[in-house]
Amino acid sequence: MSRARENDLIGLRAEQGAMDKNWFNQNVTRIRNNGTRLLWLGLTILIFNLFYWFVINPLIFSSPKGLNTIPVSNFSVAEISEPTFEAAQNTRSTPAELPFSACCAPQYHSLKFEFELADIPPNGLGFIKVMQVDNYLLFVNSTRLVSKGRMNSHHPTFHGQNTVLEHIPEGLLKAGRNDLQLVTVRSSTPYTDIRTPLLGEYESLRLGTSQRLWVMNEYKLLVMTICLLIGAVCLALSLKSRYKLFLFWFAILSLSWAANLLKYFIMDWPMNGQMRYLYYIFFTMLAPFALFNLVDSWTEKPIMRLQFTTIGIWTLLTGFLFYRYLYTPFPEGYQVSDTVVGWSTLIVSLAAIIRFIFHFWRHNDDRILEIASLSLIGVSIILDAYSEIIHDVPGGYASAVTPAFLIALILAFLNRNFHLFRSTQQINTFLGAELDAREAELHEAYENRKQLIRKQAHNEERQRLMRDMHDGLGSSLMSMLLSAKRGKAKPVDMADGLQFVIDEMRLIIDSMDSVGESVDVALKTYRERAETRVTDANMKYVWNDHTTTELPEYSARDVLQIFRILQEATTNAIRHSKGSVLKVDLMDHLNDPIGIQIKLTDNGQGKVGDSKRGRGLKNMAARAEQIGAKFSAENFDNGFRVSLVLPQKTTADTLEVRDIDDAR
Repeated sequence: MSRARENDLIGLRAEQGAMDKNWFNQNVTRIRNNGTRLLWLGLTILIFNLFYWFVINPLIFSSPKGLNTIPVSNFSVAEISEPTFEAAQNTRSTPAELPFSACCAPQYHSLKFEFELADIPPNGLGFIKVMQVDNYLLFVNSTRLVSKGRMNSHHPTFHGQNTVLEHIPEGLLKAGRNDLQLVTVRSSTPYTDIRTPLLGEYESLRLGTSQRLWVMNEYKLLVMTICLLIGAVCLALSLKSRYKLFLFWFAILSLSWAANLLKYFIMDWPMNGQMRYLYYIFFTMLAPFALFNLVDSWTEKPIMRLQFTTIGIWTLLTGFLFYRYLYTPFPEGYQVSDTVVGWSTLIVSLAAIIRFIFHFWRHNDDRILEIASLSLIGVSIILDAYSEIIHDVPGGYASAVTPAFLIALILAFLNRNFHLFRSTQQINTFLGAELDAREAELHEAYENRKQLIRKQAHNEERQRLMRDMHDGLGSSLMSMLLSAKRGKAKPVDMADGLQFVIDEMRLIIDSMDSVGESVDVALKTYRERAETRVTDANMKYVWNDHTTTELPEYSARDVLQIFRILQEATTNAIRHSKGSVLKVDLMDHLNDPIGIQIKLTDNGQGKVGDSKRGRGLKNMAARAEQIGAKFSAENFDNGFRVSLVLPQKTTADTLEVRDIDDAR
């Protein structure tokens, strides 16, 4: 390896080491800053969630405590053939312990309880069932009290899905032992789940459970209405707004929650229990995926193809669950579906939070209210998913959180992005701030591009110098050294070799010098330098300018390539032609009114395929191809000619190369 190349490699490694050290320092600073920002973000989200879950939630959504209830006893159960009081009376019941669960096919059950009354309350009793059934009949002391809708196991109505307070009039009660009997039907899931009912003096029970029953009924209706309205508004806005993806996924999330709550308010569905459960799977699975895509869109820097990927995953998972539920025998099909719904909801919701953190790790963001709202929605969906997996844990967190924080999130978003009824000064201030932000983004992108192009230009320049020194200086000096060691060096050959090395060095130095930023200036510089070199080589130099139009515009980078082509053509003629004249002709290009053609002609010897000229011709052709010019070489009886055609660059090319030159 030559000393020059070795020194270049040492310099390249030193520069690379400095760049690596700079990159390391920048990343350490970035990690420190991002870590601090994430710490404050985490504390904000933690405080917000703690305030909601330990202050607001217990005040509004807590279960009633300290109720004065009447204990029930002697619970017994029987599976019956048809949903009638007579079938229940004629079937022997089996004592059982509460809570009780039965499985697996669509089924009817008779449930019997007993309770004791010392005195009959003047306002009667209140009764609240705590069970998972599709519909039920209620009998008190053999008298039917509640009978709503259908009890057909193939297509029942779903009055039993709601929790309500039933009033038992004092006329149906008696002092001493009283009987409660329920006839239930279950077809939407394979399990009938029974817990201890609430029984107590009507007014006392009504007052004690009114808030909880409001949350479980009227509040759900309120939530559903709010979700429908927000979903419809966001869907309409997404058609016109520049935030289409965010508003679209906001609408899908709101509408999926509304659709899921709708099942509590339509008692007589046009579908059976199994189809109703598939409806539940569809929208329950949709909500976490919509939340994930909502977070990805909210960042305003969505990851390429990520949302299409999540849509594909949701489609495949939902299709798989439909298939397993419909074509796998009970209860396995239901159990698989129920498990996958719970775990996929949990995983996708956690992925949404991870996407959230990833955004704040890479970008500074101060949308605190929106951040807190999204985090709370994410946590509520995770808690609901956990309750699906661990069935003894209560759920319904998402429906409890939804109204206030959906409204807060959409109001914060609208306040940040939609500006109505503002004064001219406010509008100008807002537009000025937006313009400054966009200019800052453009400036940052421009600086990054300049740095990248500068680095590329330096690397290309370094590679060119190393190649020229290795192929030109290195090979010539090595040949001279070998000749000297073998004792075959002649003074004349050594003088010619040293002259070649000096010419090569001069060419390399000239190529590093500035030659101007236009074709016109570069041609003048070339003429001055070439005339001296050609004359020193005992050749006549002839310059003919026949152009009649303006010269084409090229970037400074391309102009340097043109200069090098002309330099190398001149050097080729001096070294190899052994001629006495070098003529340079500039003329208009026949096929391009703005382009020009440059011809360098000598009266010496040589052919296009000559090995002496071959390497130089290949280099010139490669340089011409890089800048979109056309290079050709030909020999004739009286000499050798190279031709360079420079067409006019397009406007887009000119603008782009000017940007590159600015970076240099």
